Parts: sequence; C-alpha cells; structure tokens
Amino acid sequence: MYSKIKGSYFSLSLLITLAIVFLGYGFLGNLIYSYRTQSLAIACLLALSLAGIIALRIGLGGLIASVIGIAVLFFKASIEAGIAATIAVLFFLWFGLKSGESENRDANKVLTPLEWLALVVTLILTVTTTMAVLQVLSGVVAGVVVGIIVGAIAIVGNQIKESELSPKIGLGVLALSTGAGLAVGIIFGLLTQHDAPII
Repeated sequence: MYSKIKGSYFSLSLLITLAIVFLGYGFLGNLIYSYRTQSLAIACLLALSLAGIIALRIGLGGLIASVIGIAVLFFKASIEAGIAATIAVLFFLWFGLKSGESENRDANKVLTPLEWLALVVTLILTVTTTMAVLQVLSGVVAGVVVGIIVGAIAIVGNQIKESELSPKIGLGVLALSTGAGLAVGIIFGLLTQHDAPII
C-alpha cells in the first residue's frame, strides 16, 4: 500500500518506520533537554543527532546496533525488558523484510571511510537512544519501545533506498522526521523537567 504526499509515493511500511524514528528522536530531544545546564553534552548530543540523519540514510550497521541496544537493556534494565525488546525488534525486522525491504549489499565490497563512520554513528545513536528511553520508561514497556526503535533504525535506510523517492527527497523526509522528533522531545522535556540520567 502506498500513500501519495506532495507528488511522492510512500509505502505504508516506510511511513510507519519514519513515525518510529520520529519517536526515537523524541526521546533524544528529551535527553538533550535534560542536559540543559551542560553545554558540552548538549553539543555532543546535537552533533550525534545530526550525524545520525546521514548515518540512517546510508543504512549500515543496523542489525549490529539492534543487538547492542538489546544488550544495553539486559544490562541496564532487566531480563524481562531485554526479552521484550528482542521480540519487538525481531517482529519489526520481519515486518520490514516482509514488506520487501532488506539489506542487499555485496559482502565482498569494502566499506568506504564514510560508510565506516556511518556504521559507528549508528551504533552510538542506538545506545544513546536506548539510554534516553530508559530515562523515561522502565520494565517491559521500555523493552518494547526500544525494540521497535532499534528495529526502525536497522531498516529505515534500506527502506528509503528501495522506495521510489529520489535521494534528495529521501534525505529530506528523514531530516523532517528526526527534526520534528527532536523538537517534540525538547518540548516534552521542558514540560516534565527531567534531570540528566546517571550513566
């Protein structure tokens, strides 16, 4: 199923994934606000958020990032949260693959420096987003939310690549989704006044 928005067609699965990326960046925005008195931390998180847009568009390292995100949950939250995240991310990856989006890459192709950088940024983004979720949620609910967010991180880049969107529009909709998520998260932080988490 496809939806037409301003002359471009978006698959339903891509729209769902972009909505979940929006959610993930919302948690990041809330985390950024929680460091409101620490300018260096804010600068690092904003830089990560911006670099994350490019990294997600390149779409490398998502599966590895998913495993790391789940491992963080097992370590920082609980076994139940980790199990819930595992089930959620597997379902979301199945959802993405079932919709026809998969990570098709020549295993013999050497990664460029930019692709290596994108992979590292994706891993850091996943861990940071997981910690941002745990700042607000806990238990099985946190596990499910982390699971669908890291699942979206794993597949969004390849969904955009395999869509009929031009590279410019694909990057634009991803930037719009993440930017709006950050803004909403910062507003949420302003309203709830969360303090910075103790890592």
